[in-house]
Amino acid sequence: MKDSLWSADLFRCESITLKSRWTLVVMDQFTLRPIGFAVHAGNVNGMILCQMFNKVIAGKSSPGYLSLDNDPIFEYHRWTANLRVLEIDDIKTVPKFRYLMPL
Repeated sequence: MKDSLWSADLFRCESITLKSRWTLVVMDQFTLRPIGFAVHAGNVNGMILCQMFNKVIAGKSSPGYLSLDNDPIFEYHRWTANLRVLEIDDIKTVPKFRYLMPL
């Protein structure tokens, strides 16, 4: 089970000079440690996302599963093809899921 589930998130950061940077963070869910991250200064498309992810996992064994949110960028054909080549199954999280405790 160890190293079989990673999660990835892509988000935009603003620098102190108001320049945008896209950051991809990949984390191991078993150890809760970061696998790595990649930063891109321009717009992100399927090809750039694949390059960022491949840079993060270079030299590491691939997980069996990758947990992703429902961001539309993770639906790009090139992204899904990249995961297929790497033999990684993606798991989509439920959007805006809230756990409701019974009263």
